[in-house]
Amino acid sequence: MKDKKSFDETIDKAVKHYSSLFTLPSLKTMLLLLAALCLFSGTLSVFLLDLSARNLALGVAFGAALLVCTLVSDIITNKLFLTFDAVYKVRRCFGLSIFSFALWLPFMLLGNALAFAFHSTLVWLKLWLFGFSAVTILRLTVLNTTSIASSWKRTAAAFLSPSVALLLLLSVWIVMGNSLVPGIAAYLMLSIPISIAAVYAFTEPINKLALKKLGIPSFTLFKAFIVNWIENINTPLERLFEQLGVEKDVEVSIIKFETESATKALLIIPHVHPGPFRNVGSSLLPSMLQEALERKFGCVAAVPHGLLGHELDVASQKHVKRIISTVVNASLSLKASASLASPLFQARREDATVSSQVFGDCALLSLSLAPKTTEDLPQELGEFALNEARKRGLSYAMVINAHNSLNGAVPFNKAVEELQKAITESLRHVSTLEKLPVRVGAAKTVPKEFGLKEGMGPGGITAITVKVGDKTFAYITIDGNNMVPELREKILSTIKALGIDLGEVFTTDTHAVTALVLTRRGYYALGEAIPHDRLVEYVRKTVEAALSNMEPVKVGYTVEMVHRVKVIGEKKIIELCSLVDPAIEKAKHIAALIFSLTGLVLALLVFWLF
Repeated sequence: MKDKKSFDETIDKAVKHYSSLFTLPSLKTMLLLLAALCLFSGTLSVFLLDLSARNLALGVAFGAALLVCTLVSDIITNKLFLTFDAVYKVRRCFGLSIFSFALWLPFMLLGNALAFAFHSTLVWLKLWLFGFSAVTILRLTVLNTTSIASSWKRTAAAFLSPSVALLLLLSVWIVMGNSLVPGIAAYLMLSIPISIAAVYAFTEPINKLALKKLGIPSFTLFKAFIVNWIENINTPLERLFEQLGVEKDVEVSIIKFETESATKALLIIPHVHPGPFRNVGSSLLPSMLQEALERKFGCVAAVPHGLLGHELDVASQKHVKRIISTVVNASLSLKASASLASPLFQARREDATVSSQVFGDCALLSLSLAPKTTEDLPQELGEFALNEARKRGLSYAMVINAHNSLNGAVPFNKAVEELQKAITESLRHVSTLEKLPVRVGAAKTVPKEFGLKEGMGPGGITAITVKVGDKTFAYITIDGNNMVPELREKILSTIKALGIDLGEVFTTDTHAVTALVLTRRGYYALGEAIPHDRLVEYVRKTVEAALSNMEPVKVGYTVEMVHRVKVIGEKKIIELCSLVDPAIEKAKHIAALIFSLTGLVLALLVFWLF
């Protein structure tokens, strides 16, 4: 067994970091927070200089002006500088201003305290200016590390709102009877380039972490992940995956059940992995392929998991669409000529269960270790099954990884050995069984009450029922990423009451459900968030519907090759996601050094120049 624990935990750790960065309250709450900060900052900072009615009125007016000008400048920032930035909608610009004023406020209050202690309003102004530098450094750091806007637009967005606030402050300074001193302009002329240089000195070493390892700057990757996790946009990340990926020729196994007048059902086993996560790469391949086939043929299509792992994640949906196009065209030209099939036979060796059925000269096998963990299985088992099938005069062996139980770790070598023995036994027996005419039924259900966050993909539940002689079998495929222990057994027990002699339950291993919830694995397996009785009932009704429309069919089968598909391996994905922790640690050390030194230099400037 290939253990995905480390991979999924790496992804989960990354999504927790990325998700927490932009978890913001509602717009109403944010506006209330911003209003409170602006009014409190403006009123208190002016009123505390002179506890008079005049200063109270001036402070309230200053606070109100701060609020209005901040809202307007944030809207201008969004429309003028961050128009095409998917992350920085107006709401997040407001959020950045909230953090800005939260940082500025302590400097304002410290200025009031020092002004009271030294009987000098000038020190109050100096602390406002020093706070301005701190805020612009914060904003520039945040925007440089998260925004996809150009460099000059990020800089303008960082400085606009604080600059407007500073102009308001200087206006209040004049209204209070003070004059502008030359040192203010000198400080701003020196502090602004120092602040920009400090942010560059902070970001550049972190950029080099990924640059050395992957040839791509860290924050380029970071921004691509942010855009995907926050706004569900996959293009920037897929573009990088294509740069990091390699080209492979991949196979897709196709079984077509056809009546005299139409295609009854399609069973497709792609030899690519439906990952790496969310809507990136081939994560949605099972449901996308299913939808394309259903639209073209008007029939039920099932897309269970093949024998492979994250080493065959497709880099982008551009290549996924090529796979889908190839499969649709191959299915159109595929002729169904086999009219006979064997019964389904199941062989068990310790934890291994192998189900085999022969259509014409094609063996269809499914592998499971349930109720033990059945996760990604090696491609070598497919080669082994094909060799065993050919020994018995068969031309094809199409193998499904049932992927239908999560129940702790399973020793890899022992599991492979058990599965090989069960494959041999199953093929040896099924190849001797009499082949008879075959009837097939098919149905699909998409439960509306469950979605990706509950672990149910858009492909829903499909059932293909097969009758050979007096025996009836069921192949059930659920669009999810594995299932909890014993759920398979509950499903099989329930459908037995419908007259199903043998069957198997598959999941597609869709990774569309991953990186959406903050659980240990980063997703819910089927049966974790969905009540078992509800899911079992949906399956029962789907199988019942398939049984009700059974009719004689012929079967066609082929293995189609899709050339030069760009894939990104598990190693690269882990390297990408595992950069998060080292980057955070490096950022902590660099930030402490660079921003402390910058703060010291700016403090010396503000108190030395005037």
